[in-house]
Amino acid sequence: ANAIVPLVQSSPFMGWLLPLLGTQGTSNLIGTAEVITALLLMAGTWSAKALRVGSWLGVLTFLNTLSFLVFT
Repeated sequence: ANAIVPLVQSSPFMGWLLPLLGTQGTSNLIGTAEVITALLLMAGTWSAKALRVGSWLGVLTFLNTLSFLVFT
């Protein structure tokens, strides 16, 4: 969890999470969001709505991760 601190601190989208949740809480939230995204994408085999939601979460995750490169 400590390895993500410099990335999250410099992110304008996620920097507010560290003071609110702490290092471990922020790491847990990011990991949970990624697992939920993956599960929704897999559930897209049976549900178009799950695929749409999972796809949008995937896009947001990608853009957030890309922002680390720009702002760090």
